[in-house]
Amino acid sequence: MYENQIAQWGLLLVGGWLAASVSGAAGFGGAISFIYADLIIVPLILIYGKYYGRRAALYITLVLFVSMVVAGLSVDGLFRVLRLIPMGPRPPSAISSAHFAWNYTTWLNLVALAAAGFLTVIHLRRQPPARGEQPHHEHTVNPQDEHSPMSHLHHPHNHTT
Repeated sequence: MYENQIAQWGLLLVGGWLAASVSGAAGFGGAISFIYADLIIVPLILIYGKYYGRRAALYITLVLFVSMVVAGLSVDGLFRVLRLIPMGPRPPSAISSAHFAWNYTTWLNLVALAAAGFLTVIHLRRQPPARGEQPHHEHTVNPQDEHSPMSHLHHPHNHTT
């Protein structure tokens, strides 16, 4: 009974959850397992390891994996017993009729991509300040400049500071 579930979870874990759910290959239990799978991705496991330690991260990962499997099998079994899983032909999906078209969103995406590339080039060509040197900002006020609005604060004859 659950042999097909293992194949479905294989589709989910490889990253084909959307395709599996649209095609009808993933059941309700697989969808529940997919939610748990978001909690045991490699970056989160590394964060668990840094925060709690490696042993605790391994324990958390194993507990989440076991709970993912148990929850998926339980939900699928419950839905099958209660006959809540729809059977019969499925309506055609939007994915099967989707196609590529050159329309205004394609051109807007290309313009946004060009703008992002241009800004990236500008950022990468910018020279960082030398080590120990403060970045130069033209809008900063130098209180020791005689034409500065704050020059009266540092005037040699002014003892207010």
